[in-house]
Parts: sequence; structure tokens; C-alpha cells
Amino acid sequence: MRKRNQEIKGVSGTSRMSYRKATETGQIARETDYVYSLLKEIARPMNSREIAERSGIERGNITRTLYDLENENKVKVSHTGKCHITKRTVKFYVCND
Repeated sequence: MRKRNQEIKGVSGTSRMSYRKATETGQIARETDYVYSLLKEIARPMNSREIAERSGIERGNITRTLYDLENENKVKVSHTGKCHITKRTVKFYVCND
């Protein structure tokens, strides 16, 4: 019988392991709570890069967190516009209350 880590190979397997660990340790819940609190406190639309810079959380995690919060109807896309950092068109998020 193989060890659990040996069964999962490749990048997608590593990603699944990482996600599982983050879920089990409560990291995802803490990040979700923090991002939601930050958006409530700031009370202005923010994009994922701004949230990442302000929070210190990796932008990839912010993207996942915003997706989850949007599915829970806690945040919504306020508008799309140019990011002041990258000059690309991005989504800006606000709390849904």
C-alpha cells in the first residue's frame, strides 16, 4: 500500500494536498474571515491585488477567497475598471450588505 503523498503525483496532486492541508488547519477560514472584514472596514471597492497588498495574503488565495465569498453572497462585483497598479481591466469587489 502506498503512502497518501505517493498516490498524488504532479502539480494538480500537490495543489490538492496543499488545499486539503489549508482546509484542515483552518487557514482558508481565517483568510476568508479576514478578507471579508477588510472589505467591510475599507468600505470602498477593491480588486484582488489591492486586497493582497493590504492583507499580506497571496493573490491566488485572495482570488479563491473572493470566489467563495461571492458564492456565499457576502461580496459582489461592484464594477470592472483599470487596476492602478497593472493598468489591466479587473473586477472590484464590495461587501453585499
